[in-house]
Amino acid sequence: MTNQEKPELDEKTSKNQVSPLVSLLVIVPAIFIIFALLNGAINTPLVRSFDDAAKKSKALACESRTANEGGDPKDCWK
Repeated sequence: MTNQEKPELDEKTSKNQVSPLVSLLVIVPAIFIIFALLNGAINTPLVRSFDDAAKKSKALACESRTANEGGDPKDCWK
């Protein structure tokens, strides 16, 4: 290679390289966003399980109340 060809190769490689600052500006916020979404998903309660537990507790309370009053506790599970 001659000296005249070297600067052309250096210019081509410098144009294809990504600046480390640009990569940091993209990667760091992306990591924070991913962790924020994961944290939100982990802390979100499962709605169905809470609904089932609420229905079960209401039925058990009704069963207890009707048993004390002398009624049929089977009607509470409807």
